[in-house]
Amino acid sequence: TTASVMAVAAHPTRDLLVATGAEGKMAWWTVEGDSQLKEVEPENDWNSTWGGQADLTSLSFRPDGERLAAAYNGEGNGGALLRKTVAAGAELLASQAELGTALASEPAQSLVFSRDGRHLAVGDIG
Repeated sequence: TTASVMAVAAHPTRDLLVATGAEGKMAWWTVEGDSQLKEVEPENDWNSTWGGQADLTSLSFRPDGERLAAAYNGEGNGGALLRKTVAAGAELLASQAELGTALASEPAQSLVFSRDGRHLAVGDIG
């Protein structure tokens, strides 16, 4: 599991919660029944970390559930990272490759997809 949780997001189409925190580590759980969480053990190491040493401060799924964005804080900068997710099964991320990065001159604190999934808003602390 994640040592320090900084962000939690619920998948919009699956019974799935994902959490992330320091150093890009991730953990996720399936929702069993009404209130039980079952931790998912990833098949690949890259499904339990975003990579790099940046703290991930916010998570947001695109409304269709096909993308997961994370706000990150690097050394003196930040931004948003985007990865493709899978529709079903034991894995959360489709690959370790990032689909895109939006850099900012300040550490990013939060992000959210628009309702139609076409836009991603990122807030920094500057």
